[in-house]
Amino acid sequence: MNTLLQYFRKPHPFIFDGYSAIIPGVVTILIIVILAPQQLEELSLWKRVQVAICIGIVVSGGIVGGVFLLQKLFPKSMQVESWTLGKEVGLYLFITFLINTLLFLLMAGYMVGYQRSWISFAETTSYTLVIGMFPIFILVLFEQLLHQRKQLKRIQDISEALKTENKRLKELSLDEQAPNELLLCAENGNLELKIEVSELVYLQSDGNYVEVTYRLGTDVKTKVFRSKLKKIEQILPEAYFLRCHNRYIVGRLHIYKVEGTARNLVIGLRGIEKLIPVSRAKAQQLQKFLLA
Repeated sequence: MNTLLQYFRKPHPFIFDGYSAIIPGVVTILIIVILAPQQLEELSLWKRVQVAICIGIVVSGGIVGGVFLLQKLFPKSMQVESWTLGKEVGLYLFITFLINTLLFLLMAGYMVGYQRSWISFAETTSYTLVIGMFPIFILVLFEQLLHQRKQLKRIQDISEALKTENKRLKELSLDEQAPNELLLCAENGNLELKIEVSELVYLQSDGNYVEVTYRLGTDVKTKVFRSKLKKIEQILPEAYFLRCHNRYIVGRLHIYKVEGTARNLVIGLRGIEKLIPVSRAKAQQLQKFLLA
């Protein structure tokens, strides 16, 4: 049981775009027209196409409406960062139930002689689950493939940009790279650290405290003081620093590699063994940041 729970808690990419609604609707239409389930083979081809289009619209509309409803009712649970395999399964079941209910109401309202009972509802549910498995399965495969290609292309573009950036930085002194001075203060307003932009490597949030990692010559040092990462972020120049994760801000001048898989990216910083995670919501922003 614990193994199953751990499996469902695994991070999973949340992908929702136009394809998420269009593909299941189109596949549903094709299944109904070609296979004609639930005695639809008794209808003429043209009538069956009309029914299929209506059901396809209900399917696509149910997906869009269901996701929109969940995002409004449970905004925190629907965040990309907290998305898991279990939530993906739960979303599928909820959307399927919603589509099934809409189809049942549609048939009960417009089909003469349709039995408005729990037995009919159960039959509609079983058909919806069986038929719905195919478009959902195709959709997931398509979205995963598309997501992987985009992510791999993003990593390639970032790697090329970093090669150019690293070559340019080697030709500059630290003073030429970023001469601005930073004054980092604690929550009470006391000055904690006075450093150059080029010396600040990364910042990490730890509850009500912030850990600053910076360079002094060839030495790497850290400083911890009470403050919020968001407050410090406001004084950092956007051209040199990026909040790549809810808990991390990295300095552009110290990034030497970006690597990872189709799901997760990490940033490598010069002289730092620790790899800095990139949240899924910040992957595209990281690409723009390094390509700017």
